[in-house]
Amino acid sequence: MTPVPAESQRRALHFIGDNILANDAFSFPPELLNKLAPERFDDFSDSIWRMDRIDYPIHRVINFVQRVALYRILHPRRIGRVHDNEIRFDDGDDIFAISEIFDFMKATVWSELNENENINSFRRELQRNYVELMTQIITKSESMFPKDAISLARNNMVSVYKQIKLALKQDNNFDAQTIAHLKDSSQQIYNLL
Repeated sequence: MTPVPAESQRRALHFIGDNILANDAFSFPPELLNKLAPERFDDFSDSIWRMDRIDYPIHRVINFVQRVALYRILHPRRIGRVHDNEIRFDDGDDIFAISEIFDFMKATVWSELNENENINSFRRELQRNYVELMTQIITKSESMFPKDAISLARNNMVSVYKQIKLALKQDNNFDAQTIAHLKDSSQQIYNLL
């Protein structure tokens, strides 16, 4: 076995962060969005009669794409392999650690807190999914995740909670949806912790 070099793993993580999880990853012009239509024959068997809407469900589709990326990156098997790989290198080698994954994901998913920006609807869904996943790691999956991952997830949520509280205390001119989302997220994190 030869572990993938740490730099390649970081590049892959940044690629996903930049192209799927970033706050501008799904910035489309309204003209394009207004031309999209749902697939009416996805299984070629009367599915058009079961369609619940005739416009393109952009939020549902992007939520699915981002949620899958999030869950794939933080899948227990992947986290376990990265955790095991940490000891497969010699002293002085560049090591990709699970702490890097958790730190990167927190910084990427919650970047608006550092920038004092409003959080768009795609990102609010991503952040809700993130809190949900961290909750699963901390509370329901002790046997699946390494104990270090559980500790990192908890530490991650403590940090996000503090950032949200600080952002809400400052006069950031957040819109009503961002304020409601941050208050709701902080309450969920508080309940988790």
